[in-house]
Amino acid sequence: MRYNERLKIRAAAPDDLAEILRIQAASPESAGWSEAAWRELLAAPGAARAWVATPSDAAGILGFLLVQAADADEAEILDLAVDPPRRRQGVGAALLEALFAAHPGEIFLEVRVSNDSAIALYRGRGFTPVGSRRAYYHSPVEDAIVMRRTLKPAKMQPKRD
Repeated sequence: MRYNERLKIRAAAPDDLAEILRIQAASPESAGWSEAAWRELLAAPGAARAWVATPSDAAGILGFLLVQAADADEAEILDLAVDPPRRRQGVGAALLEALFAAHPGEIFLEVRVSNDSAIALYRGRGFTPVGSRRAYYHSPVEDAIVMRRTLKPAKMQPKRD
């Protein structure tokens, strides 16, 4: 599935930090990374990658995705948040589709048990529950559902002689 043509997905840059922090602050279900952690992440390439969704014809950030790759076959979504007025418009789905295109292995995540809209988004993108974590979240304390999506590799076509 191609993501929404009205959106552009790109790597996050240090100049995006103020908008990322604004969206994060407006999203209490978000992981809540500190400004210092975000600065470190955006300044140094590594196993963690951040993407942002922007309108293809305008400035501004509509949402972000933070992912940590454990290895070539496994990654974990650390955070995904969409600006509240932009939710249910395909922004989260577009960020996930970009991740699926970039990482063809297993992807894990934790989601608050009360976050019905996020659970529906993840289920709609092929994630299934595989476990739970008691009291995983704070402010308020809440359990997490662990979800996984295994992307199927493209089928090899037999060679013709």
